[in-house]
Amino acid sequence: MATGACTGDLTLDPTTLEASLFKFIPITANVAFAQEGQTTRTLAGGVLSSDSETTVELPVVKVFGFPAGKTPNCRTAGPSDIALKSGPGFDPLAGGSLSGTYGIAKLTGCGPLNDLVSTLATGPGDTIDVNLTPKAS
Repeated sequence: MATGACTGDLTLDPTTLEASLFKFIPITANVAFAQEGQTTRTLAGGVLSSDSETTVELPVVKVFGFPAGKTPNCRTAGPSDIALKSGPGFDPLAGGSLSGTYGIAKLTGCGPLNDLVSTLATGPGDTIDVNLTPKAS
């Protein structure tokens, strides 16, 4: 900790992706994250920065509320990078909020509509807000 650099695990709760095709066709997907390797973190000047690689899983994708894909194998073909940063004054013993952006890599295993689902769900600029809490002993 003297250098401010360390590694650890990052567990992200499942969430829901909401998008639209042609600005009027609603698309939703259940999203889960599977960590790939260790998260690297740096605490410098009271600001925590972290970098994690994760496989993004989309087990259920719906268009107009109807399932367009439902498979446990629908996931990114490679890991997506999630870069997070806190505001100033972050206290690692108390935890706190971090935010950042990530991109979803190309999808694979999403069934017969894989290419359509991949086109709709992938790309850069997705935002993420997390609240880090200290691990209970």
